[in-house]
Amino acid sequence: MSNEAIAAYLDTMDELQQSTAAVEALVDAFLDASVKLRNWRECSFVNVGNIAVAGGRGGTIDGNQLPTAAQLAAAIATWHAKHQAAVQAWESVPEHRRTGLQPPDHSQSSSESE
Repeated sequence: MSNEAIAAYLDTMDELQQSTAAVEALVDAFLDASVKLRNWRECSFVNVGNIAVAGGRGGTIDGNQLPTAAQLAAAIATWHAKHQAAVQAWESVPEHRRTGLQPPDHSQSSSESE
């Protein structure tokens, strides 16, 4: 039983890491756009419909690359579900078999764990 619990835990941690990476990619896209928007008078946009915005010295924001708030919210909700699944899987691993395994942690992210 404990080998299956460990395997299940490792699977949920892989899913959590993938979910973390997905959220961080979306956040990075928002952060990139926000940096460019600091100089919004000189920022240009592409792929946002028929809106023509001149400039570009402040950077270009590609509407095809900028996620929606709904996409970000869905990714974060998925992360929370994956995190909860990892916590539950961790609790299924007998304490004496946890040696060498890292428990899931809210602060865990790919950028913080490097």
